[in-house]
Amino acid sequence: MKKTLLFFMSVLSFGAVTAQLPDYGVAPDFTVTDLDNNTQNLYDILDQDKPVVIDLYATWCNPCWSYHQTYALENLWTANGPSGTDELVVMGIESQSGNSVDQINGITGTTGNSYTSNTAGNWLNGISYPMIDDSNPADLFNLEYFPTVVLVCPDRSVTEVGQASTSSLQNAADACPSSASQANDGAVLAYVGSDFACGDVPMEVVIQNKGTAAYTSATIKVMNGTTELASVPWSGNLSAYEYDEVDLGSVAVPGPGTYTIEIAESDANTGNNTLSVTLGSVEVATIDVVVELTADFYPGETSWDIRNSSGAVIASESYAAGTEDGAGGGGADANKTHAHPVTLPMNECFTVNLSDDYGDGIQQFTGQPLLDFGIKVIADWGGTIVAQNGDFEDEASAAMKTDVTSGIDEATLSSSMNVYPNPTTDNTLVTFNTNDKSSIRLELLNAVGARVMVKDFGSMNAGTQMIPVSTSNLSSGFYLINVYVNDSVITRRLSVEK
Repeated sequence: MKKTLLFFMSVLSFGAVTAQLPDYGVAPDFTVTDLDNNTQNLYDILDQDKPVVIDLYATWCNPCWSYHQTYALENLWTANGPSGTDELVVMGIESQSGNSVDQINGITGTTGNSYTSNTAGNWLNGISYPMIDDSNPADLFNLEYFPTVVLVCPDRSVTEVGQASTSSLQNAADACPSSASQANDGAVLAYVGSDFACGDVPMEVVIQNKGTAAYTSATIKVMNGTTELASVPWSGNLSAYEYDEVDLGSVAVPGPGTYTIEIAESDANTGNNTLSVTLGSVEVATIDVVVELTADFYPGETSWDIRNSSGAVIASESYAAGTEDGAGGGGADANKTHAHPVTLPMNECFTVNLSDDYGDGIQQFTGQPLLDFGIKVIADWGGTIVAQNGDFEDEASAAMKTDVTSGIDEATLSSSMNVYPNPTTDNTLVTFNTNDKSSIRLELLNAVGARVMVKDFGSMNAGTQMIPVSTSNLSSGFYLINVYVNDSVITRRLSVEK
């Protein structure tokens, strides 16, 4: 989505989208000059233990103007600025690249471009807090739509507070952590490793120095309750508020669930030494899948890939931009679903990554046909393994794996076959044990003997075999499941209830 579409997002999805804030929620420093020719440096203000509320707006943006006209920010400044308690700073930063100060004064420009000429009114009327014309802070804060209102606390943490009332802004500012005051205060800031439990999990964590003295060493542990799963030493030299990404390696976890990452050493504030991480379960894929990507009007922004547990790309695709506007809209790949067959290796964990270069996901706007925007991975029998809609920013990901449930190895039966759940609605699991290698084929017959599913698994190794069967597209009734092992066949009855 382009700058011209920021306006539509402001109008059509007002308050429904979350801004993409700076990395790990740590505010970047910036220096700007306000319209009264005063220099404003963010970190200098924070070092005075003052929170800062920043309104990133555009003069042409009507929702921006509507919020501006509530005078919520002006009232906050009056109570907390130099004429009040002098405990907080408010900034209004006009963030449209290429505009003019005239627009802030309510004077329409003459560029012929509505975004660098239009204005909703005189933005200085009745305003006493610093007003600034500079698009650079918006870039640092990864601005995605107008207006974006953020609160930066003295500890450098930044949150989007939205178009809130004066009292709500006051409460949020009052809840800000203070600036660093203790010498030794290391914190676990964020988890940036894998979100899924599949084999050994690659884990990575961000630590931050919230103390006044240099932070030089720590031991970071991964815990499952009271059981230690990993212990990694870290050394460095972080000044106050600096942070570092720490690779914890591949950690053997027992499965999906919640784990704790902690700094083992005690310091001035043990309350920020731990972080809970929830690892999700992983869907089982078939060997042969189809990746379906539904593109929006700007397909050139969209790409996807599938990576194995080592990070190697197994499959990937990108799409061609069009020429219907200056931002790559339209074209042959726009507003349509693309299908890509992919064959996955056996006994592997995979991450499915969906990316948008502009950072607004895959969107639908007025005048475009209704489509199911996003990505799906479809099993060879038609069931959906993973799915992600277009409601994301830069990147979304999901996980899947292949194992004995994906492509069974040769076997001879050593025990009877079980089908569970039975009756079922959408899915059931066929399980059996094998002693030796054999060729295996599975078929599903309806009540009149017609085949509704056939899958030849070829040669399979000995062991416990588990075959998921999707019944989501089947009508209610009785079916027969036949499993052929070499020259033998075992049959079970399956009841589907919708």
